[in-house]
Amino acid sequence: MQNNFYTKPKFNTLNTISKRKDSVLFLDYLGHFISNSATKRVQGYGTVGLAKNTIRTYNSLHRVVKAFEFAKSEILYVHTVE
Repeated sequence: MQNNFYTKPKFNTLNTISKRKDSVLFLDYLGHFISNSATKRVQGYGTVGLAKNTIRTYNSLHRVVKAFEFAKSEILYVHTVE
């Protein structure tokens, strides 16, 4: 998959679903979820919240979705991802 990082991508916004007032961008939601996830260590029990490897996997997902959006010139919304 080759991407031309020197040209500005053109995003398709012709979908009527994406023009809803309550639409939330998938990457914004995922980034907010990652930044607000708790990874507190509790002695003798392990962790409370998400493990560090899980957060690393979510960061990888964020990177892959961002590359997908750039390659397809589309923006993903939370209500369209099932």
